Amino acid sequence: MLNDKNYFYNKKFFLRKLKLSDINQNYLDWFKNKNNTKFILNSNFKNLEELKIYYKEQLKKKNLMLGIFETKTLTHVGNIKFEKIDLRKKSAYLGVFIGNTNFQNHKLGSRSLVEACNLIFKKTKIFRVFLSVRQNNLKAISSYKNSGFYVHKIKKNAKLIMLRNYFLSKIIIGTANFENKYGIVGKKKISNIEKKKINVLCNKYNISTYDVSEAYNLNLKLINKMTQSNSIIYFKLLNSLKVFDLKKILSYKKLFNKKIKYFIIHGYKQTFKFKNKKIIYNLKKIYKYLPLGISVYSPFEIYKSHSFFKFKTVQVPINIFDQRFLNLKILNFLKKNNIELCARSIYLQGVLLQNKNFIRKNFPGFFGEFSSFFNKFSSFKLRKILITHFIFQNVNIDKVVVGFENYKQFNELINMLDKFYSFKKIEFSKLRVNKLKLIDPRNWDNE
Repeated sequence: MLNDKNYFYNKKFFLRKLKLSDINQNYLDWFKNKNNTKFILNSNFKNLEELKIYYKEQLKKKNLMLGIFETKTLTHVGNIKFEKIDLRKKSAYLGVFIGNTNFQNHKLGSRSLVEACNLIFKKTKIFRVFLSVRQNNLKAISSYKNSGFYVHKIKKNAKLIMLRNYFLSKIIIGTANFENKYGIVGKKKISNIEKKKINVLCNKYNISTYDVSEAYNLNLKLINKMTQSNSIIYFKLLNSLKVFDLKKILSYKKLFNKKIKYFIIHGYKQTFKFKNKKIIYNLKKIYKYLPLGISVYSPFEIYKSHSFFKFKTVQVPINIFDQRFLNLKILNFLKKNNIELCARSIYLQGVLLQNKNFIRKNFPGFFGEFSSFFNKFSSFKLRKILITHFIFQNVNIDKVVVGFENYKQFNELINMLDKFYSFKKIEFSKLRVNKLKLIDPRNWDNE
């Protein structure tokens, strides 16, 4: 399942399979602390021999035990265990234990859980990870929610069954049509009633990441009110960056408190002027308050922008036709520079979900490309599943911006992502289209 290599997820910590040599006095000492063990079932170990027997039993059961280690000192600080692993159903149960008290209360548990869940999907395609927690263990519940878990079931014995869906954890809710019509397909503005229903669904599944922009004409106070306290917001700057209104930029940070994770530069037109020393200086001012990201249309913009400033996240168009950003060279560059990859326009502004009549009317010059795709996948349901999971199952894509018109569409997406689909026989590279007049919406007016 996993080899014995170290899986680094930042400079400070890494994960690896637990070895017999790790079952030592340091590990045993964790169980002497009553605060450590009050929520743990298997904690009554009297000596190293009993602890080693427990470890060997886990291996016999084919459970996966990962150790969390500090990179600098190689200190073993905690464990994550996957059990009841079902490769057919793509599910497993998880337990986490930060035993070294020097590393508790530093969000290490939640960060490690995210990495472990992402790792097990990458290696086994297990995308549904469950855990059990007592209802009175509020601290742990909060940590699990920060890792993307939500309450799946409530049991009679005062326990909660929580679930983390790898696919749902990638969702960034697009707000472009919260107050405006958006796209060639004519997406409707979302009504307030639908927003409330969507918000209920977000709370239920702990989907709490949003894509917000100055350009969307949003009621920002309302957005702040409707989003959960643990929400993450990617905030795109446009006009305030052009005139560099730092006061206004900081007002956004103040309004959303700690919710904004990145300030995103909305479009490459701003970065094109980065040779201007004043603009570079202004960006450094913003960077003091929050990490920066960028939203681009073409691969060369990534390299060009990065030569001027070191952004931490990038939003790019990726879909079954437009696979430019899945080039190995680009992916390696992003990984090397620790840049998060966010996919947007996964349905090509909804065009990939339309019928032949729509294509014939709006894209007559590219009818051949669409016909070939539609003929190969004649079922609309299959086509939508293919287009969606092509993005969400890609381990190189960290986040996915998705837009929808109503509660029903959002609920359909969640139901679709609650299943795993195998696409081993599909050669996705053959579905790629390299014609910019089609895959770049900025060129559609010329079609």
